Amino acid sequence: YLKKQGHVYKTIRRRYFVLSQGSLEYKSAEKGNTKGRINSLAGYDIEVDEESDPLSTLYLSGPGKDLVLYFDSLDDLQQWEGILMAHIVYATRFACLQQLGSEKTDGTHV
Repeated sequence: YLKKQGHVYKTIRRRYFVLSQGSLEYKSAEKGNTKGRINSLAGYDIEVDEESDPLSTLYLSGPGKDLVLYFDSLDDLQQWEGILMAHIVYATRFACLQQLGSEKTDGTHV
């Protein structure tokens, strides 16, 4: 579980996050309804504010929706930062491979 700032109302809510093959989904609870999803983290960037008080803050921004995530400890933030970066790299590589594949099938040359 992580804490996430809302998009419309800037309240901070506890959400269950699932990372899978370069995508990110969050729910109200582990078995709850999906509240949001980023289908591909390709093109996303991470910015960390370790000095924010009282919680450490991570900004995930990209071509889709931006997320503001809060962590109770710096260790948790750093762990999630590494995991998110790995999924961003995965999604970016996958998108590049898809692009190359579509260029080959439509007759264009790389």
